[in-house]
Amino acid sequence: MGLDRMSDVLWISTGVAMGAGAIAIWVTRNLFAALNLALFWLLMPFVGCVLIADRDPRAERIAFLVASGVMCMALGGLAANRWYRHNPHQELRVFQSKKVESLFVSNAMFSWTLVSFIILGCLVVMVFFIRAGVPLLSESLGEAKVEAARTGGYLPVRFMRLYLPLLMMIYFTGYRVKVRPNRLLIGSTAVFILVAFTLFGYRSYILNYFLIPFLFLLAYRKVSKRLLLFLGAAAVGSAIGITASAYHESSFRSLWEILSQRLFVAVVVEGLEPIVHYLVPTRGYMYGRGFWMDIPAALSRVGLGPPGQESFGQYLVRLTAGENYAGWQTASTLTGEAYANFGIPGIVTIMFMFGFFVQWLHIRILRGPKDPFLFPLKIYLQLSLWIAAGGPFVFTLIDSIGSLTIFALVFVSLYIFWSLPFGGPRFRRLSPQGSSTVLAAHDGARLGHVPAAHRGRDPSPGGAR
Repeated sequence: MGLDRMSDVLWISTGVAMGAGAIAIWVTRNLFAALNLALFWLLMPFVGCVLIADRDPRAERIAFLVASGVMCMALGGLAANRWYRHNPHQELRVFQSKKVESLFVSNAMFSWTLVSFIILGCLVVMVFFIRAGVPLLSESLGEAKVEAARTGGYLPVRFMRLYLPLLMMIYFTGYRVKVRPNRLLIGSTAVFILVAFTLFGYRSYILNYFLIPFLFLLAYRKVSKRLLLFLGAAAVGSAIGITASAYHESSFRSLWEILSQRLFVAVVVEGLEPIVHYLVPTRGYMYGRGFWMDIPAALSRVGLGPPGQESFGQYLVRLTAGENYAGWQTASTLTGEAYANFGIPGIVTIMFMFGFFVQWLHIRILRGPKDPFLFPLKIYLQLSLWIAAGGPFVFTLIDSIGSLTIFALVFVSLYIFWSLPFGGPRFRRLSPQGSSTVLAAHDGARLGHVPAAHRGRDPSPGGAR
């Protein structure tokens, strides 16, 4: 007995999704590269479609759209490899052999900057909880988180979710150039971050801003397995603790159902279904307005525009929630936003461009210097793309780039401040190859003489011809 038509759609979608995964892994040769993490992030709603297809046949159409989007993203990464003549495995080995060389000449001043920024960040986060309270201890965790984010302020939230984890990554990247604050301080900071995230009640913060950055770091250098195991266990334990606290009256089986619902199904029901089966059929395609409306919304958040500007995610929730709308936004995914704006041609074009750009950034990192300050910033830019792929894309990306810019300005300002009594700040001009590319110099025959900066096209916007 043959499969019915809808089941055929699911089978085809599953084949397309598996093909996208195989291409992405082959393109990067690294499970922890940004392209693969974006792939798995975008495939979560695909799994959700499969889970609910038996009770909602409309989900099978969404599954096919999502699978097609991630396939186009994987093909975009493959195109970037071909265009820049990138050899993933060999160039990764060359990059791992590069010497860590700091942009800042004085290691002592760099260490003082790192320590002072960590202490400042911890103080700011403590002031945040004094002002905003502890959402995890409230009766309604969801409403308390929204209110705490509003009353706590823009920068304190950034210190907690972004700056402190980024400072830890700078430490782990730069220890080979003797950028070594007290290990007790770094360990205490890690515990402090996890406790802060747990008290704030955001499971996604623990994943996106604590665990995933270290997976990105693992994509480019060797990290202690014990450290990675500790970080993973601590992050998962904290996330489970938040869920158990929020649903303390539920059984273990109920908790598992809640987690699977939030991870896989919620994005389909709250983000993709309203786009495919309500927004587009009733209002038509937005032809770029869905992306454009994120710009004033992101500027409004930091006080650079009139208040009350809606992002695409907020607009979508308001349309579907009606009178129950309370100001929150949904994760519509980049695939969903591309469809809402331009239909299927939008999915093909935008997802291909996204995959190309993510892989281009990966190639830029491999062919650039291994600096303990700039290198983690590039990793966090990849992280921003990975998170933004969950939607709303433009809003999240502008917010992340703005946060990284503020971080860089504060860090450099602190370095200049600590350097003034000792003759002023000094900076080093970095070589893209690093001062010593050991593997490329001594093992060139086996690598096929790969010095990445000398072969293929330059992966800069003006370097490809």
